[in-house]
Amino acid sequence: HVKIGRRVLFRRTSILAWLEAQEQASVRREPGSVGKIRRLK
Repeated sequence: HVKIGRRVLFRRTSILAWLEAQEQASVRREPGSVGKIRRLK
């Protein structure tokens, strides 16, 4: 990355690779592990 003042600039290829990894991680989650609805007593 390159810092210019307060801005931090990244190469487009590294951002695209990071986004791809984030998308793969979000798809890999198990459906039963998140968002269970429970009734409060």
